Amino acid sequence: MSEMYFLQKCIISAEDAKGSYSQMSNLDIDPTTKEMYINMLTDLTKHLHYLNDRFNYLKKQNPPE
Repeated sequence: MSEMYFLQKCIISAEDAKGSYSQMSNLDIDPTTKEMYINMLTDLTKHLHYLNDRFNYLKKQNPPE
């Protein structure tokens, strides 16, 4: 299996986790926990940016035949 395959899997999983963190940050919980989820969401957004950039780079290097 290729790097692009695993990148797609990672992107899908990270998007799912991002949605969950976003929902958890909106729950009626203590401020410290809310801040933790927001920070995790911020970090995951940065990771997704890298994953998407890498995926798009590989896609341009290996166009479908």
